[in-house]
Amino acid sequence: IRRRSGGSADTAGSGSAAGGSADTAGSGSAAGGGTGTNPGSAAIAPAGGSTAELLAEARAAIDANKWAEASNLANQVKKLDPGNAAAIELADQAKRELANSNLYSDFASAAGRRQYENAVSAFEAIPENSVYKNKARDGYDKMHSQFLAETKRQAQSYAKAKRCKDLDKLATEAGKVFSDAGD
Repeated sequence: IRRRSGGSADTAGSGSAAGGSADTAGSGSAAGGGTGTNPGSAAIAPAGGSTAELLAEARAAIDANKWAEASNLANQVKKLDPGNAAAIELADQAKRELANSNLYSDFASAAGRRQYENAVSAFEAIPENSVYKNKARDGYDKMHSQFLAETKRQAQSYAKAKRCKDLDKLATEAGKVFSDAGD
């Protein structure tokens, strides 16, 4: 614990300094978004922060889905310590998730416009280990149910009108989007 001006404490634990008395070294949550150190602290980190502080901030940015910030912080550590395995992994993860966030945006956009094939393709392109796969899963399930309901209504309309060729075509096309929709 380091003492800050005003008698409040800086700790190396977790917490937020915005409006509170504890400042988290390396969490990135200190008011002003700095390195997590307080200018009034008795112990001031070197310019740019230590590798441990930068790694802690990078992890906090990862947890907050702030991929560009996480990448920047991890790259700062890599400059200070080029072989740092944690920094390399965090930078790689941030880069992957930034790309995955674009896939998620593509999915959400296509699903919102009812462009089912594009939405399914974007969803399937999101890796299983991405934070965006679970985020997209609920939307995917809703979209699937919506597609099946729309397809069923259209199929009933074709059947009622005895439009067998259109019904067969609908089943074929629907099966291309969702395999269970062509049944």
